Amino acid sequence: MRVLIAGGSGFIGKHLVDYLTMRSIDVDILTRSTLAQKKMVINGKLVKAIRSNYLTEELVRIFSSYNCIINLAGVRFTKSKESSYKHYEENFKIAESIFEAAHLCNIRNVIQFSSISVYSEQDKIPWLESQHAVPKNFYGLSKLNIDNLVAFYNKNFNMNFKSFRLAQVIGIGERKGYMLDVFFQKAFKKMPIEIYGHGIGRRHYIYIKDILELVNICINNSSMMGIFNIGMNRDYSHKELAIKINHIFDNHHNIIEDLTKEEDKSVNLMDISKAKKELNWNPIWGIEDAIEDVREEMKWMYSNNST
Repeated sequence: MRVLIAGGSGFIGKHLVDYLTMRSIDVDILTRSTLAQKKMVINGKLVKAIRSNYLTEELVRIFSSYNCIINLAGVRFTKSKESSYKHYEENFKIAESIFEAAHLCNIRNVIQFSSISVYSEQDKIPWLESQHAVPKNFYGLSKLNIDNLVAFYNKNFNMNFKSFRLAQVIGIGERKGYMLDVFFQKAFKKMPIEIYGHGIGRRHYIYIKDILELVNICINNSSMMGIFNIGMNRDYSHKELAIKINHIFDNHHNIIEDLTKEEDKSVNLMDISKAKKELNWNPIWGIEDAIEDVREEMKWMYSNNST
């Protein structure tokens, strides 16, 4: 089995490379970066970083020796920079080139990563894959358009592409400065955790290790296809999350409710029954176990960085 990960140097990609090489799967990375190492040894396996401009003709030459393509390539901007859809047009073009090259190479097993951001309607929770999705931002719109491209290739070219609409991912390496990262860093350093307002907004989460197991299932069962919601079995409010993190990190500082900040009161929750039924997948990691695992990894990282 040979797997190529487009965008394999990012948050999820790094975890995937480590996970798959540990299982003796041959993995290479596709990247646009000129700084990437050409060859690495990870868990005793040689991993090549292949530079590409993601043109279809070039990808056809690269793809010929692989059994499965995983697409994590793309960018996401902060709200202040996300002023129009044009910022994400490149993401769609990359996905389009990857899908077409896979089709031309007869690689039917392609795994695409989508997002809970394709949904927004508060009166239709929990969100279903079958409902008419209205994205909450331009990023979500770009992911929805790529999901539609997945469905197009499956229907018209008999491909087995799958797209995972991920809930908010918990794990080491999550984007710096975002809520989860800030909560973990504050708790680890024994500092108060600040929440906006009363923290009543609710989010749907998924632990990175459950995603890795799901990918492994789909690599080894290439006939699976479709769009799937991927998350834990329930959602949590911002305040619930902060309390749980403080408790597990043994952080005795209080939660600070900043009532001067605009509070996000929205609720995010997807129905994951389709993934359970069709992919034979269940999230193993609950929120407490995931937080505990992050705490142990942070302890290991900080202890090794200090020596």
